[in-house]
Amino acid sequence: MLIALLAAAALAGCSRLDRFASHLRSIQDPDAYDTINECLWAHGSFYYWVSHRSLRCRVARSEYYITAVPEVGHEIWLLDLERNRFRVERPAEEVVEVFDGVTWRVFRGGVLQQDPSALARAAADAHLARELLTLPFSLFEPHRCQIIYAGPETNPGGGRAWHRLAVRYPPSTDHLPRDRMLIYIRSETDGVVRKRTDMIDKVVLHWSEAPFNGQPFLVEFGLYEQVGEIKFPARWDFYPAEAADNLPGRYVRKGPLRQQFRLTGITFDVPLKDEMFQKP
Repeated sequence: MLIALLAAAALAGCSRLDRFASHLRSIQDPDAYDTINECLWAHGSFYYWVSHRSLRCRVARSEYYITAVPEVGHEIWLLDLERNRFRVERPAEEVVEVFDGVTWRVFRGGVLQQDPSALARAAADAHLARELLTLPFSLFEPHRCQIIYAGPETNPGGGRAWHRLAVRYPPSTDHLPRDRMLIYIRSETDGVVRKRTDMIDKVVLHWSEAPFNGQPFLVEFGLYEQVGEIKFPARWDFYPAEAADNLPGRYVRKGPLRQQFRLTGITFDVPLKDEMFQKP
């Protein structure tokens, strides 16, 4: 216990770069370490990542839950990368969700909301903005996730191969203990320079908040966009998923597309003020 406290105190006094590097070095599974290290470099290197203070992007969220013609909502996500603060705006609904690092607040039409469902929606939005948008860097900050190598997988039809990482969340997050994620990282050569791509291709989410409700969802990434030295998946397609028959640990689509996110206007280092994360 004393050693753990001393280590925590030492990290608290370190720079963000030192903390990130320490979290990466603490991965004990050598296959997981090699896989995620290559993936970090493919997405831009954490040295570039930790040099940025904030991130802002525009999001078009298409919902396919009710009809084949989607309802499209436009949002703005603002992340404080240093202090773990968030702001999500949905202008058409006059909704603003803010997190100051300790407390979530949801405003509609400028009025503070106490509805538990609104707060749950805000928590789900935070996971999407802070964890999916910023993969693979979000695996190491603000908290270090438990990362285990889950083995390779090959597309039965050929042409695609992945390394898989199983992710568990530490108690310091607002995830429930049963929440987890499975990350698929491309491992086949690209056919030109015969080099592995090492990009995240898709993930399987087991998250407790709505709309996931503990059921597995397959999220396929596409249209990677490079902003400065960092690459982001600019399109996310959400499908309900299920375990593949006779293939332990493998997942396939269970139904049609449920949600699609398109991200544009991704910008680093926009100016921040404390009130952005406290009020509408």
